[in-house]
Amino acid sequence: MKSLLCFFLSAFFCVISSNSFAQSFTDNEIGRFSLCPTIETSVNLPAGAYELLMNKLKQCIISNGVANSPLNRRFIITANLVELSTNVTATAPVYYTTKLSPTLYIGDCTTGELYASCSLSNITGVGRSRDLAYMKAIESFPVNGDRVVSFIESAKAKIKSFYASNGPAIIQEAQTHCAKGNFDEALTLLLSVPDIDRNTYIQCQDIAKDVYAKKVDAEGLFYLKEAERAWHQGRDYNAANQAFHYISMIDGSSTAISKVDYLIQEINERLKLLDKHQYEREQKEWEMSVQQYRDNVELTKQKMAYDNERRKLIIQSIGNICQSLASRPLTINRNYYSNWWW
Repeated sequence: MKSLLCFFLSAFFCVISSNSFAQSFTDNEIGRFSLCPTIETSVNLPAGAYELLMNKLKQCIISNGVANSPLNRRFIITANLVELSTNVTATAPVYYTTKLSPTLYIGDCTTGELYASCSLSNITGVGRSRDLAYMKAIESFPVNGDRVVSFIESAKAKIKSFYASNGPAIIQEAQTHCAKGNFDEALTLLLSVPDIDRNTYIQCQDIAKDVYAKKVDAEGLFYLKEAERAWHQGRDYNAANQAFHYISMIDGSSTAISKVDYLIQEINERLKLLDKHQYEREQKEWEMSVQQYRDNVELTKQKMAYDNERRKLIIQSIGNICQSLASRPLTINRNYYSNWWW
């Protein structure tokens, strides 16, 4: 019994935090205009230059007030470097001087539509090898300035127009995902909409709350069934431990919570019969742990009555989605991207 109580005490503390917060995702990323720094795999860069150029693209958007959110990877910012010349000195040791012409692009990687481009001043690097000279040139890549600001604002205006025109289609797609039980996909789609077209943004935020509630209910019912299955397979202390493992995963705002008490009561009555004397000795501790569990569930319900608390819970849920998104390769429409942008 003692081991069961210890497990239960740890279980109910997890009820309202079952959706852990991803470290790479924060509240202020919701609603921000976002671009995804990307370098096409076909771009021929020296070893080590890829990460260097990616960092420059990240600096470019961050220094100009743009987010790099894992939620929205549709609109990308990329760069093309044209090698104008590479000269070798007649000195000992030999040095290479490489001159590059950089151009920035922002567009929709799904449709291949180019929204803006920006030709920057030539950059030059010097090194003991061609590759080192190339990387030195990238180090001098400009990340701000009037040209870059104008370039980003131009793309932002076109992306705003995209959301204004495609808001209903985005919402419909999210609702289709939700109807199929693909709640994570629906939430990702809805919360990737930035606050640059206010009407679309507000609609998506409101619908996201309903999708989140459906996600919590569906997951709660799933874990409840798993808990019932685990308990009925053994109906002993070990089965009770397994059942509470699943109960601890049920969000306190789920409608499944109303059925959890029945399962707890069933387990409680069965354990009395298994070891009546031991149960009587520890009955008080058991009842206290059950009451504390119920208090935490009630606290969660009260929190969910406030929109800001509901928003926090949605963001916690989205944090896990962002982690899975980060591991997925970016899908690019190369028919446009490779042959049109440069």
